[in-house]
Amino acid sequence: MEFPSKESVPPYSELYVPEKFTREEQYFLAPFFSNLDKPCYVVRNLPPEVGGALASRYSRLSGTLRRTFFNEYIREMVYPEVASDWEKIPDSQRMERQKSSSEFRLWVDSFHNGACIDTRRGRAFFGRWLLEYGDDSIAELTGGIMVCFEGVSNVVVNSMEMQRIGISPIEKSSRFVSFSNKDERGKYPYVTPHEIISAGFEVEYEALMDKLFTLYSKLEILYFDYVKHHLFPIESDESSSVFERSRKAKVFDDIRDLLPFSTKTNVAFSGNARAFENLINRLIANPISEARYWGHMAYNELYALYPSLFSRIGNERGADVQIYRRDYQELASDHVGKYLTPREKNGRFSKEQVTLSSYDKEGVEKVIAAHLFHLQNSGMTEEEVLEVVRNFTGEEKARIMEDIFSVRHARGDVLREKTRHRRVPRAFEASSYIINIVSRGGDLRDLMRHRMLTFYRHGLTTRFGWRVEEDLRKFGMYPDIEGVLLESEALYEKIVKIDPLVAQYIVPFAFFQSYSMHLTAREIFWLCELRSGEAGKPAYRKIAQDISTAVRRVHPLLFAHMHTDYNQYGLARRSALKRIESKLKQ
Repeated sequence: MEFPSKESVPPYSELYVPEKFTREEQYFLAPFFSNLDKPCYVVRNLPPEVGGALASRYSRLSGTLRRTFFNEYIREMVYPEVASDWEKIPDSQRMERQKSSSEFRLWVDSFHNGACIDTRRGRAFFGRWLLEYGDDSIAELTGGIMVCFEGVSNVVVNSMEMQRIGISPIEKSSRFVSFSNKDERGKYPYVTPHEIISAGFEVEYEALMDKLFTLYSKLEILYFDYVKHHLFPIESDESSSVFERSRKAKVFDDIRDLLPFSTKTNVAFSGNARAFENLINRLIANPISEARYWGHMAYNELYALYPSLFSRIGNERGADVQIYRRDYQELASDHVGKYLTPREKNGRFSKEQVTLSSYDKEGVEKVIAAHLFHLQNSGMTEEEVLEVVRNFTGEEKARIMEDIFSVRHARGDVLREKTRHRRVPRAFEASSYIINIVSRGGDLRDLMRHRMLTFYRHGLTTRFGWRVEEDLRKFGMYPDIEGVLLESEALYEKIVKIDPLVAQYIVPFAFFQSYSMHLTAREIFWLCELRSGEAGKPAYRKIAQDISTAVRRVHPLLFAHMHTDYNQYGLARRSALKRIESKLKQ
């Protein structure tokens, strides 16, 4: 068996240029990150609320986390006099800040001098129970590990985010952050995978990527001007800040269809050791070289800090798991080639589609039975309770459901924003549904991140056709958009014959993808009430609305009181931004 090395990291063709930190900045940053010169690192020594707040910045951050942390957290701690309010605060507060600064400097000095908690007993404990006894549940007690990946492609980050248990991601948002900036080498933010270079398509591939990003960059400026002055001019009750931010969100929502899945993003994962072990094993077993690169990078960083928790990745057990995953992927690929005939490109879809393909015929009865079974001590099994419920009249079932929802709507709260966080009870997990969806790749990214569902999708493809937002289509540059999307189709067809997995890098977000969601009624409540909200992107709001309509049709008693927002809004996020601004003023 082959074991992953704790030192070597397989290349995947991307050259990482480390951030530039001064020696003093490095000194104060070192206690908080496992390294300062690699694109993958572990965040450490931070209180949970600070680490969580820091990671949350990724969704709207164009820069890197380590630089942001120094600028927003460390700088004023080390140099309190640079704070914007320094001249305004009383002397007592200045003295308090100077005292905190001194204490912080002493703590950093002690870190560099090797003063730390003796971890040998803890490591020995985990080493014994994980390695000798294989007690995986012990590794779940190690919550609060945070790993950051900067510069990972959407192809790989989407596969990483498919893991739902024990790990939570937050990613750079295509709705709020521009992807038009070039790096130090003058390259747009996309990955050129090693496989593309090996196959001799590097020049053609990068020419297409540059076209997509160049057009995206032009539209960011020109379409923004069009949206502000022609589609949604400023209204009398809007501040200039709300006006600019809401129109910019509209622009990013619309032009992100041009971003390919090769687009680089930044993502932070927070979770326990067991979940990270699973994630790393999945990455190392992935046929795509970039995925293996990030798997080895994460393994190196985590093993260096917590060797007792991550030793198994590099021993016989880890190799066995990785080889098993690789063998299964090869088997699945062989079966696809044997039993399925690929469809040629025919652009079969012109709009998003939602189909309820399967549902539990006794869903209402099973939810009521689970509701009654919970906390009962009658000595009846759940199946016996279900048999009782089967004999209820329709009126009795309706009355029980109304009673359940009356608790959720207590104190007269019936509005979505008041009740959405009052999750329907666990009994609603007793009814299940399979929903097939066709949507553009960009919206797939948003919907797949829900932890409370089982998600299946095919490899990203251009064979279902594409769609861009109607406002963007009417804008004068649609011929340029159509031309570059046709070029994407042509190159995809060349690469897919060589390596279907690597061909995914070429696919822009505008192309339709087909996938299915296996959900319980409880999960449907959460997804539809969240994703139909006013601030959501119109395309996935429509998907949430269609899911809601489909399940209401078959189970009206279960979903009659689901607060799906069916309203149509001219501009997403405008009202939300106005409310936020009003709260900040108060």
